Amino acid sequence: MEFTPPLGAKKDAFRLLSMGPVIRVSLCFQEKFWEEDPHMRDLSFLFTDNEHFPTWWTSNPLPYPILTGWAAARHARALTGKSDAQIIEIAVDALGQILKSDPRHKFQAAFVHDWQTDPFACGAYSYGNVGGADAARVLAEPMAETLFFAGEATNFEGHNGTVNGAISSGVRAAKEVLCRSAALRSGLRQ
Repeated sequence: MEFTPPLGAKKDAFRLLSMGPVIRVSLCFQEKFWEEDPHMRDLSFLFTDNEHFPTWWTSNPLPYPILTGWAAARHARALTGKSDAQIIEIAVDALGQILKSDPRHKFQAAFVHDWQTDPFACGAYSYGNVGGADAARVLAEPMAETLFFAGEATNFEGHNGTVNGAISSGVRAAKEVLCRSAALRSGLRQ
């Protein structure tokens, strides 16, 4: 990713963080057929040793018949470069192996997201490299009181790499903008 003008003050912090590779595929079905198995009736997460998609989750407690497969790290790297159709096929096969039944009979649609090929994300879920304990705090600092930063990589309260971290950083940045705006308005009145 490139910023114009460059964010020189943030350069060291950028080097102290890395992003992980992740591919997610959400498979949509006609119904929650997996709930026919009594052990899977209240399924939320499913952790397996599948070589392609070892982690799955459902929409529970919502009633939607969707299973989402998660491939991170080496699993995602192995899928990188494959088409969405190939990834969907691999995910459906993986799910069939895990459930020991063919899910194709209820399959309707699928959605794939490959974070490392996303030009706006360039990866998923930040983590600190050696020496990067304060990198998120540095990234979160406003520049020239006009440029404010949010996103899970700027969360310095222990929630980097999470949706919660992204949301709370957005709230923090919005408050910073509002405070700056209020300061400007009060300065104009004087």
